[in-house]
Amino acid sequence: MIIYTPFLKLKKNELQGIIGLTEDVVRSIRPFFDVPRTSKDPSEGQIIERLRLGKNELRKALEAHPYLSYYVDNFDLNDEVSLQGSTQYSFILDYLEDCDPIPVIALNRSPDHNATAIGFATNRSRTVALRLQRDDIESFRLSKPALLSLWRSMTGLIDHVHVFLDFRVINDETEAESLGTAFLRSFLKEFGATSVSVTSSSIPANISQLIKTNSQLEYERPEMKLWANLKEDEDFSNLLFGDYAVVSPDYSDAELDPRILRQVSTPKVFYPFGYSFLATRGLSLDKHGNEQYFDIADVIVAKPYFRGNTFSIGDKYIFDRSYQSPAKPPKAGHQGSWIKAMTALHLTFVSNSIRGIT
Repeated sequence: MIIYTPFLKLKKNELQGIIGLTEDVVRSIRPFFDVPRTSKDPSEGQIIERLRLGKNELRKALEAHPYLSYYVDNFDLNDEVSLQGSTQYSFILDYLEDCDPIPVIALNRSPDHNATAIGFATNRSRTVALRLQRDDIESFRLSKPALLSLWRSMTGLIDHVHVFLDFRVINDETEAESLGTAFLRSFLKEFGATSVSVTSSSIPANISQLIKTNSQLEYERPEMKLWANLKEDEDFSNLLFGDYAVVSPDYSDAELDPRILRQVSTPKVFYPFGYSFLATRGLSLDKHGNEQYFDIADVIVAKPYFRGNTFSIGDKYIFDRSYQSPAKPPKAGHQGSWIKAMTALHLTFVSNSIRGIT
């Protein structure tokens, strides 16, 4: 049974993290993939190449877990860029057709986007995801006409609508909870949904807004509190959970000049425990190197809430690079390998937590 939707980028590291998951975890999740940007304003060729690379890794994940289902969206892209003569989202869905994606509809996309998604789903699973942003959630009254139009366009074509309230980055769950409660109270009276999920993250695009360099921070995850608080309302007791795992929803390498990326990048690792995160951050990778990840591993394994090297492949990855390991590898890893490991760790931990497995 699906209980958790991690929002991830359609990229190698995140997909390889899914490959390493156990079957029980995979059967409890349905990832939501955003096609990532490769530059600030990617060209047609760059988008297609990103799709090609993403599909290669996606196929590997589906080979490892044939029962894996997932959503795919082009939220991060400028959808005015057509691809090989087709509208962008139409090309993306057709390109991934043999991998059986679940399409996404929304209130803030190009005119053809929703028609494309609904048409694609009609002859397949007859399932779509509705992704609502904060602007949509702030006023049900203002969003209602667009929602009515959207529901009319799905009549007789779509059987299942999975609704996502996507708050992206939040600092405090209080405002989001108030908005979510008011919106859902009205929405569920007038629209049928197969499932409803709330999604958010506490990781900002600029990590310095959260944690200083060469430091560690334990903090309560507002995304978990938001979901838990909303579920306390008996009308929302079936509310499902979503998050952005260990990467900010607003982060993109595309905003940085590749020539200075390593100069300004620092190692950063988010280790979940309870309803909290341990955030650890190093210094400039250009000046201090990847060896800093050894130090980060040492910090994590020394915590009383470290779950040991058998909990997930991510926990084992950390353990193997720590002072507790009987045979540390010569290299501490790099940003990509750590994202892969921490994605697997995070998805395992959240899935198990929701299912009450410790």
